[in-house]
Parts: sequence; structure tokens; C-alpha cells
Amino acid sequence: MLPTEAQLLLFAAIQGLVLILALLLRAKSLRGANVYLSLLIFTVTIELFGGWAMSFRYQSGPNAIPFWLLNSYLLVPVSLLLYAGQITKTHFIPEKYQLWLFMPAFIEIAAELINFYLFKYGWVKNTLFNLRPWFIYTEIFPPFLTVLALGLYLLLALRFIKQNKNISLQFYFSLFSPWILICLVTGFWIAEVIFGYQTYHWTNALLITWLFALGYHALLRSSAFDDLPEPKKETGIHFPQYQDRIELDRLLLLMDQQQVFTQNKLSLAKLSKLLKLPERYVSYLINKNFEMNFHQFVNKYRVQEVLKKLHDPAQQHKTLLALALESGFNSKSAFNDVFKAQTGKSPSAYLKMRAQALPLKP
Repeated sequence: MLPTEAQLLLFAAIQGLVLILALLLRAKSLRGANVYLSLLIFTVTIELFGGWAMSFRYQSGPNAIPFWLLNSYLLVPVSLLLYAGQITKTHFIPEKYQLWLFMPAFIEIAAELINFYLFKYGWVKNTLFNLRPWFIYTEIFPPFLTVLALGLYLLLALRFIKQNKNISLQFYFSLFSPWILICLVTGFWIAEVIFGYQTYHWTNALLITWLFALGYHALLRSSAFDDLPEPKKETGIHFPQYQDRIELDRLLLLMDQQQVFTQNKLSLAKLSKLLKLPERYVSYLINKNFEMNFHQFVNKYRVQEVLKKLHDPAQQHKTLLALALESGFNSKSAFNDVFKAQTGKSPSAYLKMRAQALPLKP
């Protein structure tokens, strides 16, 4: 392996760890989608760390810590499907039986760690890798499961796009970048395991590119995954202790009169605290009455505020970015994506259209 490739593997793997940490820190508000995405990134990160370690034969060293055994390709199809369910179904909540789908991966990880130390200290003579059934279980079975998961993922994604016309580019990236990556990697995986082609370097290049692209996307947009739908069960939700009409009026009072949406760090947790209501109930209230999630609800107010300011003569001396920041957006890119998703035009195209519609001054 070339030194440059080894360095890229290391840098990409470190970035993968940073992304996992960032996603997990925000997982509480996103209720699971970030957790499953972080599991996908985890498998990629361990794979890259393993490739980097192989460049100086770390795995064969006497004091090697078997971190590469913490990975399991069986994590990929399950994480992919649950991630798709979270971001394409507003009312999706993983059931307990679905979480049991991770058990084969945990069994693989536990068995290989135990076998590694038993073999290291001479208590067993063979490793699990020498057993053909184990090879089929860990190397042949996962790619075929992943192909099935990719097909189901695509069906969910296409159905979601058909039902939701105004989708931001940011959301398209969140939706399709994992799918495209896993498609390509699975193709290389099958080509190498089944047909014997050497695809190792191509696979590494794909994994490195995806992690750097994901990191760049998150760097440009501090709200990179904020518009992921919040999961709620559509039926069976009852809050008899609250009166929806009264609480809805209180919510609208905060939004319309106190304009809390202008706070660029407004979150579901903060809004719920202001209302002194549970987050789950506030989320339910928004979805029931407006058929949108929290982020869509708040961003709609923000776009309307920008449009209002654009038509206010007293605000004409301000730039469009200044108006967007005053209205609660925290970056130009986030504003551009949301504005286009809601109006069908980019901010610059909207301004041009408005300028053409205005009468000329005498």
C-alpha cells in the first residue's frame, strides 16, 4: 500500500469517529435516525482503520488489540433499513423485535473476540475464519442481505419523494448518499468475495470519498441532518391530560406574537420548555394540526418572516442574508435550501422576479 493511501485511510477514519460522535450527541432530538447512520459510518470507519493498520502489519503483532473484530458486515443491512424507515416515515418507531435484527451482528463480534483470545493463548487450534460455515455466515450472507435492504430502501425513498414534492437538496443528500455508497461497495464486495476480483483499493477510495463528502456537507451546514422527520406512531397516541385546542393556541401565541422562531438555536426541547409541555406532545400537536415535523414548522415561519421583511420599505437597506439571519436561519446555505423548498425558487431568482414585477419609479 502506498504511504499516501495509508494516510488518507487514517485521516478518513478519524473523521468518521468525529462524525459518529457528532451524530450521537444530536441523536436525542432526532430520535434514532442519527443512531443508525452512525452505525453505518462505524462499519466504514473500522474498515478504514483496519486498512491503515494492515499497511504496517499491525494485526499480526504480538500485542495487537483486535479492534477490527468490533466490525460486522451484518450491521449494514439492518442499519440501512432502519435509517430508511426513520427518515421516510414520519410515524416510524422501531419496535423491540426489529432491534433484535442486530443480534446476528453482535453474535459475530462476540464469537470472534472470544475465539481471538482463545487462539492467542493456545486454548483452541483453529480460528473461526477457517470454518466454511462461519465464512458463509460472515462474508457470503451479508452482501445478499444488503442487496435486499438496498431494494427496500429504494422503494421507501421513491414513495417518500412521490408524497413530498418540496424536498431540499440537503435532505436528498441525507437520503441518497448512504444508499449510493452501499450500492457501490456491495457491488465491489460481491465482485471480490464471489468472483475473486481485486477491488480492495476501489472500495477504500469509495469509503474515503464518502466520509470526506459527509464531513464537508456537515461543515458547510451546521444543521446537516436537522430536517430528518421525527418518529411518532400515527395511531394510539392520546394525551387526555391536555386540551389540544388550548395548547395549540399557546403554541401559536409563541410563534405569531413572541416570534420565538427567530431564535436560530430554537429546538423542540426549548420550545417544549417554554410551553411547559412534554416534547412528545408538542411534536404530536404540530404534526396533527400542520402535517409537518418541528423543523418544517419552524422553517415555514422563518421563510414567511423573510418574505414579509422583503416587502417592508423600512427593511430595504438590509441584505437578504441579514434578513434571513434576523428571521432565525443560522447560515446562508440552510436558508437557500429551505427557501427554495418552500417557494420553488432560489432567493436570487425570487428577487429577480420581484424586481421585474415592481413598477418603475417616475
